[in-house]
Amino acid sequence: LAIAAVFAGLIILEKNLSITAIVMMVAFIMILVGGAKISHLLSLIPVGLAAGIGLILAESYRLDRLTSFLNPWADQSGNSYQLIQSLYALGSGGLFGVGLGNSRQKALFMPEPHNDFIFAIIG
Repeated sequence: LAIAAVFAGLIILEKNLSITAIVMMVAFIMILVGGAKISHLLSLIPVGLAAGIGLILAESYRLDRLTSFLNPWADQSGNSYQLIQSLYALGSGGLFGVGLGNSRQKALFMPEPHNDFIFAIIG
């Protein structure tokens, strides 16, 4: 876990909290599968939560992204615009979607359709 924490520290220096959380969760699961006692691992959960909350509060943009994710309708034209447009894209596709490359929202509405929102384009 210490080795994973070193890598997580290097990743957090690059201001990437989501990958840091994934690295630590994978390390946690690997240690669990490797046979560590559950009681020892459960004692690490409050430490991880405290570190995560501290890292979110340390940078204002992280807190803005979290609040935009939790309530996207509060700031529809600001931080939540991309998320809301992806929800519209998924909703307009129906149960089976419109197919790869046929998304209507990607044309003028989604400013960054090529990165994190590939499912909105397919759906």
